[in-house]
Amino acid sequence: MRETHLHDYDAGEPRAQTSLHRVDRDGAISVAATGLEFPNGSVIVADGKTLIVAETWLGRLTAFDIDSQGELGNRRLYANLGAREPDGICADAAGAIWVACFNTGEFLRVLDGGAVTDIIEFDGRAISCTLGGADGRQLFCSVYRGTYDELSERKRKGAILTVNVDVPAPSECARCRPQHGPSNSHLNPDIFTRVARARAGHPATAATWGGGA
Repeated sequence: MRETHLHDYDAGEPRAQTSLHRVDRDGAISVAATGLEFPNGSVIVADGKTLIVAETWLGRLTAFDIDSQGELGNRRLYANLGAREPDGICADAAGAIWVACFNTGEFLRVLDGGAVTDIIEFDGRAISCTLGGADGRQLFCSVYRGTYDELSERKRKGAILTVNVDVPAPSECARCRPQHGPSNSHLNPDIFTRVARARAGHPATAATWGGGA
């Protein structure tokens, strides 16, 4: 799927709805869905039968069925996140969705219907996340540890946080995992201000990446 944005929010242009496009292997492009409000992160779950899309400015996750021809249908609400603005997302083996909330600096684990089971919170902007590591139980969180103005000015304050979680990545991702977990030799536990979990007992570490956000 390819997302198209018809406005430049950094330049102050007004919000506008846009479309989600599908790109086939032969390069053909077709409109998969219309009327989305800033479609952002997306992930396919349920054995390839459901697409979840973050609609950032509406504060929600939207679900679509995927039919045998790859067409989208049965558009519905997966989770209403209220004032939170979902950015990047990923799924775990239980079908829950981890959501990076750009405006609040939170990473949420969300179930179908909107129940939140876990919260990771810090001072900054949450950008994206993915599960990995040797056993698939490390949540890698891409963050920006600065203000929105600093982000617009492209100041280099990007970082990667890692948190151990209970539910691993989906089994189909196992072949993508390294045989050994990432080294912690360059991790700085003081880089973030606060990590708060809905359930305790998950230590967090962090590393700055020199490339910036």
